[in-house]
Amino acid sequence: VALRHLALRGLDFNALLAPGEARTWRLDRAEAEGVVADLPDTGADGRVKFEIGALGADFANYREGVATKFAVRLNRLKADLAARGESPAAHFFMALGYRDISLSGELAGVWREEARAFEIERARVDAKDMGAVTLQASFGNVGVSVFSPSPIVSRAAMLTATVTRLEATVEGSGLIDRMLAEEARSSGGDVARLRADYARDAGAAITASLEDSEKARRIGEAVTKFLNHPTRLRIKLTSPKGVGAVDLGLKRPGEILNELEVEAEAR
Repeated sequence: VALRHLALRGLDFNALLAPGEARTWRLDRAEAEGVVADLPDTGADGRVKFEIGALGADFANYREGVATKFAVRLNRLKADLAARGESPAAHFFMALGYRDISLSGELAGVWREEARAFEIERARVDAKDMGAVTLQASFGNVGVSVFSPSPIVSRAAMLTATVTRLEATVEGSGLIDRMLAEEARSSGGDVARLRADYARDAGAAITASLEDSEKARRIGEAVTKFLNHPTRLRIKLTSPKGVGAVDLGLKRPGEILNELEVEAEAR
């Protein structure tokens, strides 16, 4: 492994080396550039080769040694698929015409103490010639106990948290187009016909799994439209009162969906 630049800012060695329960981790910023790796693949007969243009992370607002505000950025991760040997994952992507996987991403989140809320402001992966996925989420009833150094206390606090918003956006058709083209090649079928069949079946399966409600059909129709013309799909689920662990454990997916506000659109 080689790298051109590495910097750690705001690393508190005194806190890190403190005895017993006084030991805490604190780092304000980490930066790495020009990372090049060539490592043996312990799970296959090939090697793991990748490059990273830049990797950065910022951390702030620490509570009990945990950063309650953070932002992580990954710029130009390029993985060599041919080097992976007989890896099933590498074989899958190479069959679609990819010789490497090139992607960038980011993740940002913040805990808002007064509102007792935690937000994933943005989680995004953008893969070259594949597409991009962006996720956002909001959680309610997140008190300071979530950051307790006691695993029992923190886990109990997590169980009382609720999900108040989930939003997912999918953009781009690169991966879908290549998968359909490969299926048409191997089966001798027509790409346009396969696309229509897959789009119809995917929408029907989603609708059925969510108990065929009006909201389920709204999501299924948006997925069908996106697969037929894959440009942008956005699905947003919100719950003013929040969905908790008890709801997830006792209620069927269709029941939960009917209690949510649903937005689903494709264009």
